[in-house]
Amino acid sequence: MKMVGLIGGTSWRSTIEYYKYINATINQVKGGKVNPPLTIYNLNQQEIHDLQQQNDWEKITEIYVSVGKKLIATNVNALAFCANTPHKVYEKISTQLNIPFIHIADGIGTEARRRNHTKLGLIGTKFTMNEKFIKAYLKNNYSIEVKVPNDDQIEKLHRIVIDELTQGKFYKKSKIYTLQVIKKLAKKENLDGIILGCTKFPLLINQQDIELRLYNSTELHACLLYTSDAADDLLC
Repeated sequence: MKMVGLIGGTSWRSTIEYYKYINATINQVKGGKVNPPLTIYNLNQQEIHDLQQQNDWEKITEIYVSVGKKLIATNVNALAFCANTPHKVYEKISTQLNIPFIHIADGIGTEARRRNHTKLGLIGTKFTMNEKFIKAYLKNNYSIEVKVPNDDQIEKLHRIVIDELTQGKFYKKSKIYTLQVIKKLAKKENLDGIILGCTKFPLLINQQDIELRLYNSTELHACLLYTSDAADDLLC
């Protein structure tokens, strides 16, 4: 099996979910004792978050490129971020690394196409919701229209991610608020489903909490790592 390199640590809790989903999927398909070759680089979450607050995405890009080169030196065959927000600089990074870099939105788009869903809501960090790096990717590659909450809701959801979920704090009031935002957005926009576009949100809510189809970007991306063209000898 080919080896995938994961750039994790933002946060380590969702990176653990990637490790769990990948191994569980391969176990299910290839047998309970079969584990895939996998290398994880654990970033300093505080450093990345500080640079985000400073809007220093050039430095963030430099860090990710450096980490990517270190993983390539371990003979990985493909790379992936264990988060949505780093995809803001995906194009700048992927063009500097001569290796397949598997985009998280491909997992979402592949599943939406399978379900014939063409209009999805999106919650995540304010970077993911306000900017186009996920929305445009889904529109251009999968013809999916993406809708986001209003500005006040975006700010509050971002605070929940940064101040709570990344620190392992899961409050009932935040779960209730997040579900309310999703339901209001779904009703307003007549959505087919909602993208949990931060890999921390699946730690707070799950499909049992709501009737609307949830697109768990963590799980969908993790499975895609072993079914994409970049790793076509692995099947899940």
